[in-house]
Amino acid sequence: MPGPIDRFCRGCGHPLAGLRSPICPECGRGFDPDDPRTTSSSPRPWRRTLAVIAKTLAALATAVATIVVVVNAKWPDPLIAALIGIGTAPLTLLALLLCLVPSLPLRGRWRAIAILSPIAIVTTVWTSWPFVIVFEFHRSAFEAEAATIRAASANSGAWTWATSTHSGPDRIGLFSILAIRETEQGNLGFQLSGGPGGGVFLVQPRPNSTFLWWNTNWETNLGGGWWAVYQD
Repeated sequence: MPGPIDRFCRGCGHPLAGLRSPICPECGRGFDPDDPRTTSSSPRPWRRTLAVIAKTLAALATAVATIVVVVNAKWPDPLIAALIGIGTAPLTLLALLLCLVPSLPLRGRWRAIAILSPIAIVTTVWTSWPFVIVFEFHRSAFEAEAATIRAASANSGAWTWATSTHSGPDRIGLFSILAIRETEQGNLGFQLSGGPGGGVFLVQPRPNSTFLWWNTNWETNLGGGWWAVYQD
């Protein structure tokens, strides 16, 4: 049966005249052609306008979440992630609030995106889970390089563990290695970002070491004797 004449979808305001299926082609909302309560007498353009705004904000929130996750996967700097998250909080919260309004004509995927984006940002800032996952794929390569450096130090007789910088690969998998440093107690640190004054390091401490690294602002235990730290 064709859709009702001069009636509109209660969800998105799409005209229903002439439709052969009792489902709005715009938002997927069902209606009963014989029941006026399931349709609207006006197109309600404000709902469609708000829906467009909600989808735009949700798309932007997704882009922000993607940037935070990708950046953290290589450089687990919580300050950068936190600044991005705080700076974009109004955007992500507004997208979330709009997409949760049941009367707006939005498909489920947009509502899901608006919910998942802030969750991805917050969990990345608090746990650095993207970096932890990526490091697991490179753990064996870092352990092999650390073993090579320690063996070279032992064979050269330089077992005093004086603070030093070692030569090594410029890259291990997806990680760029800026420098490899060693503390007095033999803790090895692979520098992933920053400069001579500090940055993000992957650290493998000696078992009997009484400290982890110099001037750390934060430390994340990666398990298996590895830590991600930020030297200030």
